[in-house]
Amino acid sequence: MNSRNHALDVLRAAAILEIIGYHMGLPAFSATAAFGVDLFFVLSGFFISGALFSDYRKYGTIRLTRFWMRRAFKILPPIYFYLFIVLLLMVTIAPMREIMTTSDLWHVVLFCSNYYPAHRFVAHTWSLSLEEQFYLCLPLLLVALRRWNKSLTTLPWVFLLVMVVTFVFRVFDPANSWSFQSRADNLFAGVMLRYMVDFKPTWFSALTRFALVPGLLCWIPAVLLPVLHSGPAVSLMYVWIDLSCACLVAWCYAHDSAAFWSWAPFKALASVGFYSYSIYIWQQPIFCVFRYGFPSSPLMVAAGFATCLLIGIGMAKLIEAPAMHLRDAWFKETPVATLLAVPQIPQQPQAPMSNLRL
Repeated sequence: MNSRNHALDVLRAAAILEIIGYHMGLPAFSATAAFGVDLFFVLSGFFISGALFSDYRKYGTIRLTRFWMRRAFKILPPIYFYLFIVLLLMVTIAPMREIMTTSDLWHVVLFCSNYYPAHRFVAHTWSLSLEEQFYLCLPLLLVALRRWNKSLTTLPWVFLLVMVVTFVFRVFDPANSWSFQSRADNLFAGVMLRYMVDFKPTWFSALTRFALVPGLLCWIPAVLLPVLHSGPAVSLMYVWIDLSCACLVAWCYAHDSAAFWSWAPFKALASVGFYSYSIYIWQQPIFCVFRYGFPSSPLMVAAGFATCLLIGIGMAKLIEAPAMHLRDAWFKETPVATLLAVPQIPQQPQAPMSNLRL
């Protein structure tokens, strides 16, 4: 797609800058650390389900192999190249071999690092592992639902079930915030939001009328989380963050045409958000260098931020962009007529599928 939802790119930038600020040890960012990651999760659920729902609306089916192959071209080249560089460092620098093991790398390769403690250079991949687990489960869930409910009207009930199950898991294990069973509701909140866009536009329109205020309040539970230790309280805060982030995404998605998104600061942020995946991967070793290798000062913090952005953008252009070009060349859109003469579900007005650089 040539058109992009710049408002959602701004949210991506806000999320990645929040994460970098937290890793750099800045108090203002540390207080709202949960906001950045959860916002990424909601956005990921929104984008991924948008691609799946688009397939389903056009063809009446979900092409699993095509979906997973497109995901592989997006996710694997950047992270595997990063792991290759980390492996080179382990081979050439003796202290690296003392603090890291090949098991750390294998956990990332197999996307299960959210269940194993790891060295700081790969610790941030827990969120990527959780997302990949979700990308495996969500299409299978939709295929199963389609067999007995072609209109997917049961999906909101599945969302409620997911919210309840993850809430209970967090109640009994509030310290485990990296596992799939404790955070799947974050991503499913984005799925439910996209479901409203594509299948229940009246619901989405009603939501956007009041979504801005609760969306802007998503920082409150993020501030409260570090000082809460009760399982029910922690779990409730995550639910608040999920729903607030979903409201923020809904409002921005619906108001992408607003004039203020064209202001220079927002355009700059949107450019950062466009490269957020590669920035997220490469910010980890960079913040380690600047946070622990140099005296703390505003100049070093600014240099750390700038270096994270520059290297992340550079790696996106070097690794991620060519892989995306190959993906789009090899997995072009299949003409509808070659798959189904008549789609299996009623066609509703299609919401713009912008910003889906998946």
